[in-house]
Amino acid sequence: MSEQEIPGTGEEEYKSHIDELSDWPTFTITNDRVSGRIPITKIESWKNLPQLLDDAFFKNKQNDFIFRGQRKYSWSLSPTLARVTGDGVVRREIADKLLREFRLKVRGRIHDYTILEDDDELWSVGQHHGLRTPLLDWTKSPYVALFFAFNEIDDQEDYKAEWEDKSNQFRCIYILDKRFVEVEEDMESVRVFEPKMDKHGRLVSQDGLFTISDYETTIEAEILDHVTNKETFQDLNEEDQAEEIAQYICKIYIPNEKREDCLKFLRMMNVHHASLFPDLIGASQHSNHLIEEYATRKEIAEIDKFFEILEAEKIESIMATEDLKEVNKKAYPIDWGSEDDRDQLTSEISKILRKIEVGNNIYKREKGCSEAASDLLQKVIPKLNTDWFKREPLLADIRNTMRSSLLKHSFPISPTDKRLYEIIDLLKSKDELKV
Repeated sequence: MSEQEIPGTGEEEYKSHIDELSDWPTFTITNDRVSGRIPITKIESWKNLPQLLDDAFFKNKQNDFIFRGQRKYSWSLSPTLARVTGDGVVRREIADKLLREFRLKVRGRIHDYTILEDDDELWSVGQHHGLRTPLLDWTKSPYVALFFAFNEIDDQEDYKAEWEDKSNQFRCIYILDKRFVEVEEDMESVRVFEPKMDKHGRLVSQDGLFTISDYETTIEAEILDHVTNKETFQDLNEEDQAEEIAQYICKIYIPNEKREDCLKFLRMMNVHHASLFPDLIGASQHSNHLIEEYATRKEIAEIDKFFEILEAEKIESIMATEDLKEVNKKAYPIDWGSEDDRDQLTSEISKILRKIEVGNNIYKREKGCSEAASDLLQKVIPKLNTDWFKREPLLADIRNTMRSSLLKHSFPISPTDKRLYEIIDLLKSKDELKV
């Protein structure tokens, strides 16, 4: 679990949280550990953001919204220093000690020593260089927030999964009324802070600014307590209460899909690494992203060409003309389990063969998989002697046999292809089927 996740929140609670989501423009307060009392809503796609921003909600002249994009909807709205203790708040003792240490350590490493006299400015410098701080990054641009929501790839278990199978199904954008924080009475516990110093121009390029809350509390708690303590608030029904709070702070969920298309769209608006980070790091990250995109396009073109050849040669799946059980009767000259066992194993290997990974994408091949799976098993089963999976020379021979069999069925597969090892693991788990 990320340190930004909410401790103690289980899979069922996340699922229940998602089930309560309403479509824009309806807000819901789930009052759970995922989003607390912050009103939440969802849009159909990141493509709907321009239309969303044209809504009357964003044109209220009394509001001055700022935005914060986050890769995971389950991440709390907490600064990095608040994640040290695990309870989501910045402790004064820890903050004072950290700032004191940082103030000493930067001597001889900075040119303008006046920042040492201003805690906020010093926190800002530290934030830029990776120091844990009580600051939260925001931007005046919703598109910059969208970039930060979609910039990073998913975790390992998610980035190649279908949307409905992802553990993180939504990215999100927090929205905060800056005017409310700045001018409302009794809101001194939360401040909006725009540093005087911006040595590398990142804040200017990102239209960025910070919020900082008093110690021992959170920005969410302070704003919500202030809004909900109004005399008229308790007279509202649940839906109207959510609408009222959303005018000051809310959270928009965006389906976690089509990330590359989102970044291409933003790049056409000149929102990308090189424009947001006008330094060598930004130039490097932007170049990396462009070459990754190029490599993915090239591999996709090769895959498309491969499938065109298959179609031209009219390679049809054996499943189009023969029942799976008939295939297995022909494929297995030795008895190593029931027909149902063989059917299941052939089907499972066929599913593995269907997946063709290109960059961060998965393509599905439907033709020829069952025939290839049956032929592979016919050649490999005789090699599965006692404890075969514990003998590396035999394992190497089995992998070579599998590759050779698959190549005959026009499956381009390398010696390190993950599918080979998935099939090995599957055969190992089914070893008891072999006689």
